[in-house]
Amino acid sequence: ALVISTPTLADVYVGSAYNQTLTVTGGKSPYTWSITTGTLPAGLGLNASTGAITGTPTTAGASSITFQVSDGNAVTTTKVITINVYAVLAISTTSLPDGYMTTAYNQSLTNTGGKSPFTWSINSGTLPTGLSLNTSTGAITGTPTAIGTALTFKVKDANNISSVASSSITITVDAALTITTASLSDAYVGGAYNQTLAATGGKTPYTWSITSG
Repeated sequence: ALVISTPTLADVYVGSAYNQTLTVTGGKSPYTWSITTGTLPAGLGLNASTGAITGTPTTAGASSITFQVSDGNAVTTTKVITINVYAVLAISTTSLPDGYMTTAYNQSLTNTGGKSPFTWSINSGTLPTGLSLNTSTGAITGTPTAIGTALTFKVKDANNISSVASSSITITVDAALTITTASLSDAYVGGAYNQTLAATGGKTPYTWSITSG
């Protein structure tokens, strides 16, 4: 019996060369391949004589295609196979907000493209003490206790395709913001007054306001 024996077709990424060949068992050669429903992703073509699907896809998406093969006796058979085209995997996080010592931190790295699930790791550098990276979600959490250095992160998708951030990201950990002025000097009616509130920690510039009184 004439049977299309290709179980699945490999995933491909936008802009990457693709070369997969449909296979058949039974029947009488020569074989002729065609598509009866659906269309190949833009940029790919089917060789009717060999069953080879080649080219460079230009658009991401899933294409469900009914392939048909006809043998030397004009006997035909069909099979539906999906080709998945994924966008190029890239880390989209370009910066991370500052953290504060003794204050809980929770920020997540993000990516575009690729095939889930994704796996995150640190490509270079180290996280500030007290913080950790969730390799499954890209979340950076914890309570930092020391300043950090510049890091580059790496993400890998389900097809083991990897992407490394194009530039370093620094997580700056600042000391806790504290108003250090304990009291203000007395003033007298009609007397000029000039006293300045002071603060330490945090990140300059500071903005002062009154919340009560």
